[in-house]
Amino acid sequence: MKSQSNTKQVSNKVQSASCDVKVYSDKGSLALRFPLRHNALWETLDGKSLKGKAKCLGIGKYGFSVDNPDDWKRASAIASQLESDLDHSEWDKLFDRTLAKYGLGGGKYAKLADIIQLPGTVPCLPEITVGAMWEDYLQWKKTTIEETTFKATYRQKYSNIVSGKGFENKGHKPVLSDYPLATVRLDDKQGINTALDSITSKSKIKCLKALNEAFDFAQSKGLLVNPTTENPFVLDKFSVPAVTTQQKYTDKVVNGETVEWHETEDENTLENDKRAFTKVERDIIIKAFYESDKLKQKGSIKIAPLVEFLFLSGCRPSEVYALTWRDVDFGRGVIKITKSVGASTGKVKDTKTGEARLFYFPDTSRLKALGTPA
Repeated sequence: MKSQSNTKQVSNKVQSASCDVKVYSDKGSLALRFPLRHNALWETLDGKSLKGKAKCLGIGKYGFSVDNPDDWKRASAIASQLESDLDHSEWDKLFDRTLAKYGLGGGKYAKLADIIQLPGTVPCLPEITVGAMWEDYLQWKKTTIEETTFKATYRQKYSNIVSGKGFENKGHKPVLSDYPLATVRLDDKQGINTALDSITSKSKIKCLKALNEAFDFAQSKGLLVNPTTENPFVLDKFSVPAVTTQQKYTDKVVNGETVEWHETEDENTLENDKRAFTKVERDIIIKAFYESDKLKQKGSIKIAPLVEFLFLSGCRPSEVYALTWRDVDFGRGVIKITKSVGASTGKVKDTKTGEARLFYFPDTSRLKALGTPA
């Protein structure tokens, strides 16, 4: 009884009293009740008399739940549009007898539409694809973010995910998904879920955030064919529990024995370790670069001082690539970091934070020796 009371309160809040197509709860599912003036239409579609009773249409099978306030709001919006179309002077052109226009396609009316021909009716136009939405979004997005970020992240990384392009590490060759997201229509929920399930990229969640923003953009610009099309990329559906640093590096139980996290054979755990190296670890790595026979054979031993500089200064690689001798003052022991080089464009630009900074080092610093000609 308590849940029914709450349901009534929700329904009264979200639906306008002026709408005659009512949203109500029917045996745990949402349903629509049409006014008697629409009976002639429904009797034609159903092929039987309503005997003076109002037409009721259950919509629970389309994913509308009594317990979800957002579903009540969506149902109310659909009810308003149905009434608007049916009461219009050109209702026969506006009303979609398949109900797909209202997000209720796929039921018996979609099948009856091929048999029953109502005067002047036109089939509902198909919704745009995810790929079409994405391309429109990219045209706008590139005007709002850094060129290098757009090119490397949105135009390349995320676009590859959307188009189903991947890379097979074992075979060292590109692969194409059997279910590319780009080809699926925005109103095909099942198709989108299938395509999303096939994505294994580590950037999947970040890409979904971009797709969520892309849908909002398309909706705000009127790019959607049907106004009742729902956002299939709502982030709440795909959110994952946050793992704290303390949880990430706690001891693990392996075969009944407690071991430290780094002693496990879980390669992903080690690969995702973002903690800083200790000084001892740092020096071991630097020494390995200087003594690498492979680098010497390839004539790439000059990369060793670069690695050492990165460790000692904490600069980003993009900032180091932009440094010149004019940015280094050995007398004052200071390095001016004012610019960076875009990895995807090769152009000199501002630092990632957009701010210049000074890095000071004492006379005893290894940095000074690093910059002194041999």
